[in-house]
Amino acid sequence: MKPTLFSVALSLPVLAQAPPPALRNPAFLEGAPGELPKGWFFPKASADAGFHAGIEEDPSLPGGRCVAIRREAGSGAFGNLMQEVDAAPFRGKRIRLRTRLRVESEAGGVGQAWLRVDREDGSMGFFDNMHDRVVTASAWTEGTIVGDVAPNAKTVNVGAFLLGDRGVLRVAPFTLEILGDTPVVRPQPARALTERGLANLAAFTRALGYIRFFHPSDAAASANWDRLAIQGARAAEGATSAADLSSRLQKFFLPWAPTARLPAPRRRAGPGEGSRRGHPGRAVGPHGLRAGRE
Repeated sequence: MKPTLFSVALSLPVLAQAPPPALRNPAFLEGAPGELPKGWFFPKASADAGFHAGIEEDPSLPGGRCVAIRREAGSGAFGNLMQEVDAAPFRGKRIRLRTRLRVESEAGGVGQAWLRVDREDGSMGFFDNMHDRVVTASAWTEGTIVGDVAPNAKTVNVGAFLLGDRGVLRVAPFTLEILGDTPVVRPQPARALTERGLANLAAFTRALGYIRFFHPSDAAASANWDRLAIQGARAAEGATSAADLSSRLQKFFLPWAPTARLPAPRRRAGPGEGSRRGHPGRAVGPHGLRAGRE
């Protein structure tokens, strides 16, 4: 049988959808040591204030390179490495910027990553510059920012800066990725909590406390927990069952605590019930987190 156009089409390999445009030169592989990496911008104001940015070799990093922002002496201003990308592929999405930073400064210098969304009308959308979690350590420290891109966004701007009179900030390669659609949040009038809604919020706050203060991930250490507390409360309150609550909490905390396990709470064992099952009864509180080993 002669092959038809339809059968030939079926035999062709399926091409995956192209990913959204990424940052240019995110691992600083384009450019010579000591020079600004191609695709990145260093404002004149930073240079005029005595800052310099250039590529350095570091075999411990992916790609073996970082960018060092340094100033030997001076005051005021900050040294800012930045890049601007078209926001079109990210509109209506939740995105995550990741890098690692380390600072060497005897003058109190700090390092911060930042992410800003600019809208078509010139106004600013999402903005986070890690002001509440600055990096001062000389060891590589995770810098993670998660934010939402407005439907009318024009550009997404990312970077890192050194703030201080003297010192060096080293910046590891960046990644910028889409986590999913921006959650829909509709304004709601004041209302009384239902009994289940109150229990859901209690479970969320307990989980938030555990993950914020005890989970070992770098993402959890660098998260903006004030913003997450508001977003998570909205996500958890409307759960209709223990299983629904567990699913919502697991999904919400996944970007910051990928190894956390948030099972649905189980009914408290009655007198003697646990021993009939071959193990002592174990109370599981309203927080929805199991204690002890499985």
